[in-house]
Amino acid sequence: MNIRQHYLEDSQINQYECDQIIHKYQKELEQRRNSSIKAANDLSRALSKNGDLSSAMYIYQNIAAGNLNNSDEDYNYYLGRVITQISLRTGQFDKSISFFENALSLQPNNNWLHYYLAVNLANDSQTDQAIEKYLHIISKDDRFFPAYVQLGIILLKKDNLEKAIKYNIEAFRLLSVYSIDRRLIEDLALSNQELLNKGFIQNNRLSVESLEEMRLVLENAINKLDHLSHNTVVNLYYTISKILKSQGKLEEAVDCSIKASYYKAKKVKPDIYTNKPNLVNFDSPSFLIIGVKKCGTTSLYDYLMQHPQMLPASIKEPQFITQLIRERRKGNIDSYQKLSESDLKLYLSLFPPHPEGEYLTGEASTTYMWYPGIEKVIFNSFPQLKLIILLRNPVKRVISEYNFQVDLGRENRSLEEMVNSQLEYLESLPDISEITKNPRFDEYLVHSLYVYFIQKWLSVFPKEQLLILKNEDLSTNQDMVMNQTFNFLNLPPYDFIKYSQKLRGYYPQVDEKISSRLANFFKPHNQKLEKLLDIELNWD
Repeated sequence: MNIRQHYLEDSQINQYECDQIIHKYQKELEQRRNSSIKAANDLSRALSKNGDLSSAMYIYQNIAAGNLNNSDEDYNYYLGRVITQISLRTGQFDKSISFFENALSLQPNNNWLHYYLAVNLANDSQTDQAIEKYLHIISKDDRFFPAYVQLGIILLKKDNLEKAIKYNIEAFRLLSVYSIDRRLIEDLALSNQELLNKGFIQNNRLSVESLEEMRLVLENAINKLDHLSHNTVVNLYYTISKILKSQGKLEEAVDCSIKASYYKAKKVKPDIYTNKPNLVNFDSPSFLIIGVKKCGTTSLYDYLMQHPQMLPASIKEPQFITQLIRERRKGNIDSYQKLSESDLKLYLSLFPPHPEGEYLTGEASTTYMWYPGIEKVIFNSFPQLKLIILLRNPVKRVISEYNFQVDLGRENRSLEEMVNSQLEYLESLPDISEITKNPRFDEYLVHSLYVYFIQKWLSVFPKEQLLILKNEDLSTNQDMVMNQTFNFLNLPPYDFIKYSQKLRGYYPQVDEKISSRLANFFKPHNQKLEKLLDIELNWD
């Protein structure tokens, strides 16, 4: 059996369909470059939608075999991307790694094949091998921008901040070399944001020189590059704003943050900003989605922003107040109880200037739900603010967050080891409500003990300013949930929301014993929550 027959085994696309796709694609590759890009993109979308790794590999292999001397690398880029997308969805990293290794035996100097092999190695948690592969690419071609992007991302996950910033800066300098896919650039912009968050939160671990170099290269990228997407421009302005703030340049930081807000709102609601009307800044946000992580907050926020009277924050989940409290308190929980005038000015710059009229805005930072003492800071600063909390069956939420952290390379324990460790800690506490005083980011079970955190918020906010929603309802009855939310925010109903299904990762089957143990642990706490809110959760 040859390699092409092997990849066609158990395929959802039959031999005839594969041959037709290959023939059409190869024909278009012979035409001008733009046509081949379109053909590659169309093909990658079709295969990705089909979700069939075997067919994708078969088609890729046939096209590659027919174009060994073709200088146009687009087919390698697009088809490599779709194979990676499908393997990420199905968890078949061993197949994709084997495939790219075989493909490299035919085209050993093809950078995109080396690149996607490295990406799949990283997805399979073989980070050291992935780093070695990216460095190999750069040693052969020091202008290959995507390798710098991924090196920065991996080194960020490995907590090597200075090296991560080095590769991020070099990637921005090389942006003009490759402009095939904006998503690579957006990944880079987002990784810079995360890098700054990590550096600032952990005692300003980034050097003054690195921050200034980053600021200059980001400003140059905005000014010189004409192929940046709106999202990238927003993220770059927001990142520059954070650097300026760290340098004590508050007015410049606020100005940059307002630019980010304006670009974001203009992209989402272009009809409102067409003629550049006289704009005013929001006095304050109207609502906050304060939690809970892995419960559907991103979907809820996206649906809210489709209402014609709703305008987005520059960043959906800025975690601004959490980070601010960390910086200001320096360990003393009672030392910062309200946003100062300068802090308030910078926070309000996250929300877009807007034309006169009835518009609302808000953000969705899930750390607000559990961060100690944050409820008092927010109430003292915005006493009329409305709060939205989205809940999910705690067992499913724990498993989802655990797998998410594994995918990010932040969690090395098995699910069973994590559950045993956290249950041992929680079951040893004389008073479990004490968890609200000092929860950590990686305490998955703690964050699912919703009742104690909601009690904390209700101790300062009136109950009528709090809306509790269920993830299960958002998944099965979006119209009901959204109309309930619009009514809570005093907005008129809006029936033309486009509901999108967020891509879910591939997660292995969970041992029934682990699920049962978690369910038994959460049951009495869920019952307390039902009594507190006077609702039925039906999570048993």
